[in-house]
Amino acid sequence: MYQDKKVLRRLLRERRQALSSQERTRLSTAICRICLELPSYVCARSIGIYSPTDHEVDPAILMGHAMGVGKRVALPVTQPDQRRMDFVVWRGAWEVGPWGILQPKWSGRAEDTIALLELDVLFVPLVGFDRLGYRLGYGGGYFDRFLAGTPGDRPCLIGLAYGCQEVDGVPVEPHDLRLHQVVTEDGVLSMGLEAGWDGLCQSSTKIS
Repeated sequence: MYQDKKVLRRLLRERRQALSSQERTRLSTAICRICLELPSYVCARSIGIYSPTDHEVDPAILMGHAMGVGKRVALPVTQPDQRRMDFVVWRGAWEVGPWGILQPKWSGRAEDTIALLELDVLFVPLVGFDRLGYRLGYGGGYFDRFLAGTPGDRPCLIGLAYGCQEVDGVPVEPHDLRLHQVVTEDGVLSMGLEAGWDGLCQSSTKIS
């Protein structure tokens, strides 16, 4: 196991960047189609999702489907000066946010945001993951801070990743949270954390 998150992060980003554009598109499509069958997604009324950067899994198909069937969709808006991230309801207009990442155009009105406990499912990007459900992010801590403070009462947390992003073990710190599931092109990896979800965070398309 790598103990240095910076070293592991660099290696996994290089691994992801080595995928061709065509391969990333193919894999993203496969991952989104698996997500559409997840019971947690099917039952969700409000979902959190993200705008991809740095060759992440592109959830565009998933987002489009959610909008088409009337789910409430929110995406992160980051405020680096406050080290803060809010999820803002998608109204159809983008703006370029910090680090060149697209985010919903937002006037700053609190009523346009969705609180953590209003989200049924939160799809999160990641740099790497392991089979215990630990997620390696970019090191900014935005998702960790957004999710902090409500143990046992969070939305179903689902990481989206290419299979090549799996590692034997992610270096863990006390504040790190486990995902309920990770979806790759190979299927769904469930972590056994679904007790509060009445079995919704489960799928028959599991990675062996």
